[in-house]
Amino acid sequence: MPIYKYKGVASDGTQVSGKIEALEEREALRQLQTRQIRVFDIAKAKDAKNDLKTGQPSSNDYYQLLKQFSVLVDAEVSVLEGLQSLKGATKHKRISSQLDKVSQKLRAGITLGDAMAEEMPEFPPLVFNLVKLGEKTGRLGSVMSMLADQLSLQEKMKKELRDALTYPTFLLVVGIVAVVFMFYVVVPRFSSMIGDSRDSLPLIADTVFSISEFMTGNPMLVLVGLGGILGLALLVWRSKSARESFMRLGYRIPVLGGLMQTADMSNWTRTIGISVDARSHLLEAVELANQSIGDPTMKSEFQNVTRDLRSGLSLDEALKKVERLDPLVLSLVSTGVKSGRLAEMLLIATDNLDEDVSSKSGRLGKLAEPIAILVISLIVGTVVIALVTSMTSLYDVSL
Repeated sequence: MPIYKYKGVASDGTQVSGKIEALEEREALRQLQTRQIRVFDIAKAKDAKNDLKTGQPSSNDYYQLLKQFSVLVDAEVSVLEGLQSLKGATKHKRISSQLDKVSQKLRAGITLGDAMAEEMPEFPPLVFNLVKLGEKTGRLGSVMSMLADQLSLQEKMKKELRDALTYPTFLLVVGIVAVVFMFYVVVPRFSSMIGDSRDSLPLIADTVFSISEFMTGNPMLVLVGLGGILGLALLVWRSKSARESFMRLGYRIPVLGGLMQTADMSNWTRTIGISVDARSHLLEAVELANQSIGDPTMKSEFQNVTRDLRSGLSLDEALKKVERLDPLVLSLVSTGVKSGRLAEMLLIATDNLDEDVSSKSGRLGKLAEPIAILVISLIVGTVVIALVTSMTSLYDVSL
């Protein structure tokens, strides 16, 4: 039903304003007249839905949604009422539509975790599993609050890594543009000076001239090739199996592999810490945490931890067999097992691992800058050497 905003004077002479629902303006005036309000300004309010943002919400928008949801659940608001409240508060059209669909699935008897997994794929898979755990243990609000805090921290670290790699990426792009300029403008001019005297050129010079001739003679083919590479990269990125293959390759790259393994370990301790805090059984928590590990070798080691727990070993004893485990993590877990404060110790371990991830991200950014400069320098240097050797060979200049 349309909403009208009004301003008027009440029966006691005071100025009043507000909103009223009515099918049309005439009916709104009638309702206000029965309230003894003399209206001097009335207008139809803008539909709030039209003010919603139409773009893709950021990760932080979704994490803030979890935080707000946790507050509502802790205040003993029903899940359906909470979803409606969140829908009214969101500024994004996509999130509003997703909350509607989640509400519909809840009314159809689907659990919140499963409904979110189907309708809100922007969340990491870990969220859905922990939400289902929170529903099962009756600690949904607590789980959501801890998840929101931890995911927001992770997003902050990702931003730091992106910021650290921005300048090296800029250098690489500028370098590529410079190389393309040389092949299209500089090299052809030297080629015209040399003319047909190519037989006596060194191999490096002949190769550079041949590449330049191909690029200048087939500009459309070059553009189609570049477009094909970009399209293939986009197709591969959208393929889950291809992304997983590239991720597995990343674990084998020095520095980057160590960063990814530390991030996996952080996710592992975070998942168990939140799960145990939500009164989950330890074995169930470990099995859930193992799903967050991407490195195949590390995943195999932690699956052995699950097997050892089933055989009766404590968590700290089982973790002693994991070769690449940070000694500080093992110490904190051991303290948690002995003191009965495992969840707290695991979350402290998570904070330490997150700091390590942040530190390694900074080192990766600092390392990427000289690598980008080196790559571009090698390419530009090769072209320059080719041009110089071509001219010296042409004029028989002895170097």
